[in-house]
Amino acid sequence: MITVSYVYDSAAVDKLSNNKAWLETYIPVVSGRLRNHGIEVRIDETENFDILHIHLPLPLAQRMLKSDKPKVFHGHATEETFMVGTWTRYWVRRLLLHFAKNSDIIICPSSSAAEYYRKHLPDKKIAVMSYGIDLEKYEFRESERKKFRERFGISDDDIVISCVGGFSKRKGIVEFFNVAKSLPDCRFMWVGGDYTHNTAVNLFYKIFAHAGEVSLKNLPPNVILTGYTREVPAALSASDIFFFPSKQETLGLALVEAAACSLPLVVSDIPVFREWLSDGEDCLMGTTEKKFAVHIAALVANPELRQKLGKKARLAAEKHHDINSTAQELAGLYKSLL
Repeated sequence: MITVSYVYDSAAVDKLSNNKAWLETYIPVVSGRLRNHGIEVRIDETENFDILHIHLPLPLAQRMLKSDKPKVFHGHATEETFMVGTWTRYWVRRLLLHFAKNSDIIICPSSSAAEYYRKHLPDKKIAVMSYGIDLEKYEFRESERKKFRERFGISDDDIVISCVGGFSKRKGIVEFFNVAKSLPDCRFMWVGGDYTHNTAVNLFYKIFAHAGEVSLKNLPPNVILTGYTREVPAALSASDIFFFPSKQETLGLALVEAAACSLPLVVSDIPVFREWLSDGEDCLMGTTEKKFAVHIAALVANPELRQKLGKKARLAAEKHHDINSTAQELAGLYKSLL
């Protein structure tokens, strides 16, 4: 059995955030699948391991860079992930590239993310590999739909357009609210919220993610804010359309989960989504609030189109984002390092 230390500095993360998203979903799931391939994952293991896999560039990862074991750096983010000024972007770039440069290989969740690291580290070995998700977990469930809708006062007849993410401008929350205003007969549901209950840290996030520029006052009456929740599969089952106006992603895991739920997708027309989705085939793409609204209105008026695009989205998720395929590929990569 090969032992891999997954380093994300859990002690530091617990202080910084109550929204661990992929840390609570992707890592436990992929760890379980890797065992089937002779790989044991240990979280933040500092002594007994064969390979070091750095997920977050936090203090523990810096200390463990001194190890002589093979090192993998996961390029979960690029400097474009953070909507910050030039000076801050410079330091984010230095931090990310420091860990990437001192690793044996970089894993990126998309070709778009890989392009960033190739630009700055042209001689570094890079592997492109989707996170993958547990497709069964995100299948549509009528029972979960009913319970979630009852919880938030949503009637059976309401058409719900949802998005999953934190309150940040990068996620397109401003566009989401504006489109909601233009379609008052639909219910719009933002699933997610602040990252932490720590007031000081939350203030930092609001500045860093420009979340402070997002007004949550005087929202249109057709908008529902669920706050942070671990019940994402239920929220997706409670939805009829998934609207993802994000401006930048290295993959967009929430979009993958919505596709797995067989929801029709209305998404930003950006390269990372075009890697696995095709406009008009398994989603509808747009670049402006007006176009997003037109797409959503068309889906609201056409249940057959919703069903068709939802089925195609599910097929795309199965083809490109199956956690079992990811685990097999990842296990092969680990074994090649020894």
